[in-house]
Amino acid sequence: MECNSCGATAAAGAKFCAACGSALNEGSGWLPPGAATPTGKIIDKAPPAREPEPAPVAARPASPSTQPKREDLAGTGCALALLLGIGYALLSWCSGPEKTPEQLAAEQAQIEAKRVADENSGFHCLSGWDGSNASLVAQIKDQLRDPGSFEHDETRITPEDDGKHMVMMRYRARNGFGGMNVATAMATVDHRSCNATIISTGD
Repeated sequence: MECNSCGATAAAGAKFCAACGSALNEGSGWLPPGAATPTGKIIDKAPPAREPEPAPVAARPASPSTQPKREDLAGTGCALALLLGIGYALLSWCSGPEKTPEQLAAEQAQIEAKRVADENSGFHCLSGWDGSNASLVAQIKDQLRDPGSFEHDETRITPEDDGKHMVMMRYRARNGFGGMNVATAMATVDHRSCNATIISTGD
């Protein structure tokens, strides 16, 4: 069959001319081979084949390694929630139940009462290392032949009485013959300054 527009031979059943693209009508636009076109051209060969159009390129799917997986996201979320839960449980266990204002006030009162009791007993005037009174030790060392030989043994202190404490200290020191003597010193200690005043010393 021949196209009325260009005279090219079209395949049977085609709706458009492969050469020029014109619409074909089998009743009026098709001419068999050997027939003449309205312009007098004799159809004696098939028209050139039309190059096929390139097929559309499909979008390339994302690499499996770059696509997020629901399983991975769910596993990460569960692990994070588990860690947060464990941390909260440990924090609650270590801190214990929350205390009321009344309980906190009672604890503070106990701490203050202990501090006052310690001060009244005179312990605030004694060393936390060996229990000695620094002022009394310094005065005794000034009286010794060999201050470097001083060794503190024990110090006892009485509760406060009229702003003062009574103190008895036992110590060791080298005598003039090179031997070590055991001696005691009695003193009063001021409650506020913790300064000692020696009353007596002796063996």
